Amino acid sequence: MTARSPPAGHLGQLPLELGVGTVSLIPAQRVGTLDTSAPRPKMGLSLSNTLATEVTVRTTKILSLSIPPDLLRQAERIAKEEGRTKSELFREALRRYVEERRWRTLQRYGAAQMRRLGLTEADLDRGVEESRRAPSRAARRR
Repeated sequence: MTARSPPAGHLGQLPLELGVGTVSLIPAQRVGTLDTSAPRPKMGLSLSNTLATEVTVRTTKILSLSIPPDLLRQAERIAKEEGRTKSELFREALRRYVEERRWRTLQRYGAAQMRRLGLTEADLDRGVEESRRAPSRAARRR
């Protein structure tokens, strides 16, 4: 492994040749130098005086919203009673809203199909009852 030092004061890329290609380290700020006196591992890089930082990858996004104070108080009370965070409470409310909206879309589609076919609610109820009374396909195969 060979390394070339960047010019003094340069914060750009530091190419490292590992024999199979080139890897570029792009530091946000210069926090150390390549330690050439340390024993070199077979595959790896030795750095001295390096500041280690832990990076956490979020699986959620942060959202800011405004709600009336009385609704906020209710949300805080419910969250406290249920031992949940307000974020959990609002996530659940949004999930339920999305599911309810999906269900309403499906109902509108069904109503449009009934109108297209000239069926009434009574026709639908009758069809459901007939379907429930008929032997199931699994029972007919036995």
